[in-house]
Amino acid sequence: MAWLALILALLIAVTMGLILLGFSKDNVFGPLNEPPRIPIFLAQYGTIFPGHDNWFTVFIEDDRNLPREMKYEWRFSEGTFELTEEPFTVTYHAPSAGGKYYVFATVTVTDRQGASTTATTRILVSDQGY
Repeated sequence: MAWLALILALLIAVTMGLILLGFSKDNVFGPLNEPPRIPIFLAQYGTIFPGHDNWFTVFIEDDRNLPREMKYEWRFSEGTFELTEEPFTVTYHAPSAGGKYYVFATVTVTDRQGASTTATTRILVSDQGY
């Protein structure tokens, strides 16, 4: 039982010594992973005709991962889309239904460590066009 108390006291002393020397979990094991940042999420056009195409692209900032190394999940409230050669850009196909309505685009970006962030933007689909 005395040896257990001795080991515990030694462990506490070593931990306190590392803290006093300026070591923390961030600089011993590396910095904690922060989620990617999305400073810009935009569409080629803010307004399009029904049945027309538009592209959406997202710009990513991340301290540990390149944009091509991330996973992108795209969702649109109306219409369809297809992936392009670049994972951070998609081609969007507006519905052919006439009228005037907003379409919301959402992208979730996940880095290799599993941290993610989501952004949403919108465009107007209108018979009156641009």
